[in-house]
Amino acid sequence: MGDLAVDIMRVSPELIAPFWRNYGASLEPRLSLRYLGNTAFATKVMSLELPLPPQDSGDARFGLPPRVSTLAEHVWPLALQRQMVGRGLQFRASPLVRYRCLLLADVALRKLGDARAWIRSETARAGADSPVGARWAQLEQRLLAVVKQRVPEWKLVVAVQREAMGEAGLGEAGLGDREAECRRAVLGNVLMRVMSAYQRHFGELVLESNFEFGRLIADMRPDGVLAGAAGDREAARSPMAAHTLLHLLRALADAPAAAAHTRWLARAKPADEHTHLGGVLMVFLWASQAAVRLAARDVALGVLRRAAGLFDHDASEPAAWLAALAALASPQATRGARIPMATGEQLQQAHALVGFVEAAVAHAAKQPYKYADRIHAAAAAAAARGGEDAGGRLAFSPLMAAVAEAAVLKAAAGTGALAAALRGAAQPQVAAEMQTNAVFALVREAACAVAEAKGARAARALGGFLR
Repeated sequence: MGDLAVDIMRVSPELIAPFWRNYGASLEPRLSLRYLGNTAFATKVMSLELPLPPQDSGDARFGLPPRVSTLAEHVWPLALQRQMVGRGLQFRASPLVRYRCLLLADVALRKLGDARAWIRSETARAGADSPVGARWAQLEQRLLAVVKQRVPEWKLVVAVQREAMGEAGLGEAGLGDREAECRRAVLGNVLMRVMSAYQRHFGELVLESNFEFGRLIADMRPDGVLAGAAGDREAARSPMAAHTLLHLLRALADAPAAAAHTRWLARAKPADEHTHLGGVLMVFLWASQAAVRLAARDVALGVLRRAAGLFDHDASEPAAWLAALAALASPQATRGARIPMATGEQLQQAHALVGFVEAAVAHAAKQPYKYADRIHAAAAAAAARGGEDAGGRLAFSPLMAAVAEAAVLKAAAGTGALAAALRGAAQPQVAAEMQTNAVFALVREAACAVAEAKGARAARALGGFLR
């Protein structure tokens, strides 16, 4: 009977809104077969496509945007009460009940995204500056306001995420490690989809809570998605880990405000090998799936472009740095194919290079003007030798100056603060000679990439500075 009702509403979508207004089944969270059956049926109905008019329906439809109450019933029905979903998220006796509530929220928020995309397409067709287009734009804002009043509180979602990623919680006492890990993976995946949707549709709620989206990368242990050696794969979590990480990376790439709110040069725990930025760089270099690598690249580009004072002169230079890092640590990182297994030596060298780069970024971001003055002096000297005007803009970024300085200090076993930090973060499994050679190779690759992208004047200034 349930499947028949869903089929009827699929061919007659005008029945969906009246169905929800007269829905009498209980969705009160409890661990029972009736609750599981009711939520399964509700999920099927909510998964039905929006009743969109045909694209060739004519201009007459432009003046008739649907009522916000009707559209809201298709997106987040009033039967799915906010307090009830909130109680389901706090139902610690069973992770299955929590999963069902999150799944309902995930379906509804995905449908909200479809509704917003449709409204924006209708606004564009009608003309954003026209009165009809303004009515469609107003519909989107009103729909967001209505759904915002129906979704559970953001702090409840964050609390579930913290428990799901914790060692205890969710009633997993007595379960085998593998079963508990699988439960966390499944729950973590739907959680990340819901949290990404909150960031996409209700970003102000996330910002008001001072929640750092970037910290979730460390919570998800990204090493589990790296193309490690065969022995390392036993430490990888379920195959769902890559899909969950992809949702997080895309949320960070699509929401600059959320990414900017994260302290990327900090570590989640003092004992962590890399900062949040370093974790993203490792995913970019050695994640098995191409989609995950490309999403990590977008996040890393955004982080570097926003780094204080490093790339204000040219927002395109970070791409050259990532290309240089990939050329040395993982040549297949920028290819749209799955990366095969890496050797332990390859991963160790990648960890060493990433540690070097993140330390240099942190050092340069603390005093970018010191390096900017040195760059201006080198550019003026190179211009004087060639009889040219040095210009007012930086020829290359302060990061290049910091990396070159750090490489020299490292090779000469210097006593500078950055060199000491680098030596302390070095991998004991990697020989010092190999690290030094890789560091100078990175300087060479980055210098060549930057010079090629910026032309002869920048190349002369860069060559003079390095000499």
